[in-house]
Amino acid sequence: MKKLKNFLKRHQTVAAILVAVLSSLVWAILQTLLNRVNFFDAILDLPVKLLSFVWSFLLLDIPVWAIIIGVGVITSGFCLYVRAFSTSEQEGLIKDYTSDSYKGQKYKWNWNKNQMHDLRPICNDCSGELIPDNLTGYSAWLLCPNCDKRYKMTDETALAHAETYFTNRANRKSEELKQAKS
Repeated sequence: MKKLKNFLKRHQTVAAILVAVLSSLVWAILQTLLNRVNFFDAILDLPVKLLSFVWSFLLLDIPVWAIIIGVGVITSGFCLYVRAFSTSEQEGLIKDYTSDSYKGQKYKWNWNKNQMHDLRPICNDCSGELIPDNLTGYSAWLLCPNCDKRYKMTDETALAHAETYFTNRANRKSEELKQAKS
């Protein structure tokens, strides 16, 4: 469920289309059950109902109080949406924290919202990206193509420990910023 939520946050157009399709299907199912209308007739009737609504809105058959309430609800929803998806200045400062060292090894990563991703070791000397050293077909070593320095391959456990360490440091920096602003 968390993956779906993250996907829909990143692809808001897909989310809007999905909501429109699902609401149309729910409306058609309700019309089928309540009015005993054929499901496909209810689906085909939806554009007619929407156009009728728009037309009645244009002719101002809708009371002014309903228009004011509708505009207020839409504006409030938009403000909540912007607030929920906007990044604060503090998050921007933490997102600048994209490299550090842990147990003698330098690492680099990216941020997506408040989640660290793409954590990888980098060269301690030149900060270059490391590649597998595949001279033997299977490699337990990483090679810096810039300075030819070799490093032992980082296993998943070490990466998980490093990610936890860097996330904790980012959270501490975030808390320090909050306290400094108070």
